[in-house]
Amino acid sequence: MFKEIKKLISDRFKIKLIDDSDIKIDIKNGANDSNRWHLESVRFGLKSSDFYRENHFDLVITHFSTDLLFIPSNIKTILNVHGVPSFISSIDENCYSLANNLIFTTNDIKDKICKMYPCINKNGRVIHLGTKNIFDTCPILERKNDILFVGRLIKIKGIDILISAIKRLPSFNRINVCIVGMGPEENNLKELVKSYGLEKNIRFISSVSEEELSQLYLNSKIVVFPSYQKEGILLSMLEAAAHGCGLIVSNCCGMPEFIENGKNGLLFEPKNIEDLSNKINLLMNDKDKRNELGYNAFIKIRDYWNDLERTKELYNYYLEVKNE
Repeated sequence: MFKEIKKLISDRFKIKLIDDSDIKIDIKNGANDSNRWHLESVRFGLKSSDFYRENHFDLVITHFSTDLLFIPSNIKTILNVHGVPSFISSIDENCYSLANNLIFTTNDIKDKICKMYPCINKNGRVIHLGTKNIFDTCPILERKNDILFVGRLIKIKGIDILISAIKRLPSFNRINVCIVGMGPEENNLKELVKSYGLEKNIRFISSVSEEELSQLYLNSKIVVFPSYQKEGILLSMLEAAAHGCGLIVSNCCGMPEFIENGKNGLLFEPKNIEDLSNKINLLMNDKDKRNELGYNAFIKIRDYWNDLERTKELYNYYLEVKNE
């Protein structure tokens, strides 16, 4: 992505690189450790604070709360909030209070953050995510892979629930499943697959290119997202919708803001293995229903949830905040 962004460098678009050799922190839990993110953000802030003071910006936009600590108070700021933390944090509360405006990626996130921090009375706007609309018409193909999951291999993604639901299927021994992602739960998930005797049915892929992922979506009948907490709207869910896949998603977090149950996907009760298994079995045996859901999901991406529409919405909001 950064390689593509660098191609935009011009008189109107510049990139300021900060030496990160002494910013990154090695913490046991890696990317899932919030302390690491806060500490790295503080180190980055200390290095970038002079840059803010030397330049008069109309607006500074950040995607992590701690970054706001080092932006001068006379500069307008927007903080993008992408998810809901597991616990109330005084760091987050203080940082939220520094932002002039907030952008939430879902109504669910907005409601939960405002409940967690009721003392924050901020201007906030819900602006949903978008994804690439790469096809003119919905791709209806003969898809060979039965089920696909894409995401980090962490507990809240509910991948163990998906594996257990697959085991309950009447035809589980004939099903083809692909799990794409990396994370700390990888070994536990592989052990679960082995305990169920599903090694021949479920394959793990650690990483893929953008083109390879697109082909996986196109080749998959059903894409399942069983996350049960903390999420906003999954970009991978939108990507799957843009490829006309049949979607089965947990009825929680921000996912119902895109999925209309029975119209452009199926919602199942979070953590409910039986419900998920029944929904998978339904779509596995009803090609027409899969195609109907996939088509409607594709249309919804095309008409509203594409990145061009979201870029326009963001741009107009930035101008609105700048001119306040």
